[in-house]
Amino acid sequence: MIIEDFRFLFLFLLTLGVVILHFGIVYTLPFPFDKINILFIYLLFYLLLTERGNVVWLAFLTHIFIEVFPSNIFGVTLLSSTIAFVFSYWFHLFYITNRKWYGASMLMIFTLLSYRILYSITLFISHRISSSSGVIQWKELWQLGLYEVLLTSFVFTVLY
Repeated sequence: MIIEDFRFLFLFLLTLGVVILHFGIVYTLPFPFDKINILFIYLLFYLLLTERGNVVWLAFLTHIFIEVFPSNIFGVTLLSSTIAFVFSYWFHLFYITNRKWYGASMLMIFTLLSYRILYSITLFISHRISSSSGVIQWKELWQLGLYEVLLTSFVFTVLY
């Protein structure tokens, strides 16, 4: 019982440290490199090392920390990232069952693409519901998403 409590506390503090590292990367690196998503790298490493479904809850926890500093409507990032990791867990469980570098890279690309698609859908729905929202710059959103997919996948592959 005590070991599980320490394990949870360690995982909580590690997650909080990764969120702080993510904010450090986002606010200190120059333009294309600030799109590296440290949270997804951390969460996908956790999924590949443990192969447990609690990565979905860990994704929920990390993005709750991210939602504290709002960049858009509350819940858009939280909902899309949590559902993306549900898809990622299922994809890893049923399709990419090996642990080779190319399988892990494809899992990262799949996770980020599903996150970006879900993010766009959720953002579109929230802007349709909310009348006070501005115009969505779709071209810029997808260009930044492409930078995120390419750079995060590259860094993840090198680290894996």
